[in-house]
Amino acid sequence: MNQLNNTIRSVTMSMIFMAASSLASANQDSILSAKEQQAIDGLKEKGITEVYLLNEQAAILKYVKNGEIIMTAPAISGKHKGDTITDHKEATPAGIFELRAYLNGEDIQYYRVGREAYLIHETGPIRRKLLSKRGTTPSDSFRVSSGCINIVPSDFRQIYNNVANAQKASFLFVMPEKEMDMDKALQSFHLEND
Repeated sequence: MNQLNNTIRSVTMSMIFMAASSLASANQDSILSAKEQQAIDGLKEKGITEVYLLNEQAAILKYVKNGEIIMTAPAISGKHKGDTITDHKEATPAGIFELRAYLNGEDIQYYRVGREAYLIHETGPIRRKLLSKRGTTPSDSFRVSSGCINIVPSDFRQIYNNVANAQKASFLFVMPEKEMDMDKALQSFHLEND
């Protein structure tokens, strides 16, 4: 009986910890960190007031309009840390990118170099399960893609519809994390190309 009580107590404590971690993560998602605010301020100086902001270190994609967070989505990004694809193609490059929604309804392109395309797209079942653990799993665990940004289908559908139906260009800003500082990333501007 004593062993059963200890097991119940241990399971209960684990559940409380997971709930607290998820709540803390949700609260952090609803505000901009100092670095995210710096990025939003720098983008505003360029006339970009509506942007999808990827913070790879926090494994989160935020849609920010006029300084207000409209939506957040847990995100998987490139398995290699880095701000350029020069050193490793499986990094998610940093900078400002114009988004292009493909008519197939399955992909949003944000960067293309030759035959290499970097996309935002839906996760499959295995990565969906991984994303459901955000807030209870270290954010480095979400670095498993070949450079694309993966999000759950419901979030992808909302973003895809926003980009496809936008009256003006939609932008993604991937925050720097290694080689670049914020100013350099804000100068790294990539217009959509075929």
